[in-house]
Amino acid sequence: YYDIECRPVRGVVPVEEVITFCVNGQPLVRLMCTPVQLEELALGFLFNQGLIEAPDEVAAVELRDGDQRLDVRLYHDLETPRLRIFTSGYSGGATFEDVTHVHHRVESDLRLTPQQMTRLMEEFSRATVLHRRAGGIHGAALADGEGLLCITEDIGRNNALDKIAGFCMRQGWPTRNCILLVTGRVSSEILHKVARMGGPI
Repeated sequence: YYDIECRPVRGVVPVEEVITFCVNGQPLVRLMCTPVQLEELALGFLFNQGLIEAPDEVAAVELRDGDQRLDVRLYHDLETPRLRIFTSGYSGGATFEDVTHVHHRVESDLRLTPQQMTRLMEEFSRATVLHRRAGGIHGAALADGEGLLCITEDIGRNNALDKIAGFCMRQGWPTRNCILLVTGRVSSEILHKVARMGGPI
């Protein structure tokens, strides 16, 4: 027999919403995500899926229907992919590319000492504000050998990495020859995204 006591507590709970991404007026995908940096998420998702290559392909990005739908207008037509691969990292989510047969070769002479990597990971851990407040949130960061360049957070680690790609596209920042940090498992789709972004580490 256990004496169980229930009491109210005050705290922060992560938010998760379903957002529909439409491209040129056609629904492409519905993602479960933390509803911040949605434009960055959309651009990064399209880039990491190989559906766009550069920000100059994008005419406009607009939130609609009470922020539950995000419309991306491209300067060119997009043939909507039909084959989806269900992955281990999206809680039953999907990717449009077969990551077992797509290989992006990354060549770089970038090297880090274990001490540099440890320092970057410690800085990354301190910078994940949402995780420290609420828990249950993944983070991703872009870094050079000296420090963090940008950081994103989302309830999904793949989303967090897509937000990094989209943020850098909007800012015109190169991701090649940089270090990508991510919380959680480094599964095949995470490696695919990092390689697509040109990150050697």
